[in-house]
Amino acid sequence: MPLGLPPLRIGLAASALHRAAPNGALFRLLGPLEQSIREELRAELFVLGTTYDALVADGVLADYPRLTRLPARRDGGLIHLVAAVVSCSSRHSRTRGNGSSLLGSSAASSPTRSSIRISTSPRRRSR
Repeated sequence: MPLGLPPLRIGLAASALHRAAPNGALFRLLGPLEQSIREELRAELFVLGTTYDALVADGVLADYPRLTRLPARRDGGLIHLVAAVVSCSSRHSRTRGNGSSLLGSSAASSPTRSSIRISTSPRRRSR
């Protein structure tokens, strides 16, 4: 992590509209950021099933060692995603003391309107 900042945990969930390659919002967001994610941020990415599958199919973040596939939404994936990103006791990641997390999701509320929501949460130190 640059400047001695704690590592990030990033959670990704994208609607079918945003997973549609090559012009979906997921690919427009990650395409320009891929090198920074790999080389500078070195963030842990927790990705819901079909979103992960879309990334793999398009070759985005191919062979990135900190990319973790979570179950699909219908199989409780969203709960796993929140737990992995926010909880320092998550079975999907190692506890590293203080850190920060980023949880992003995209949803299309209508065919012409979409949004991307991002929230951040500091990780708590384990006791």
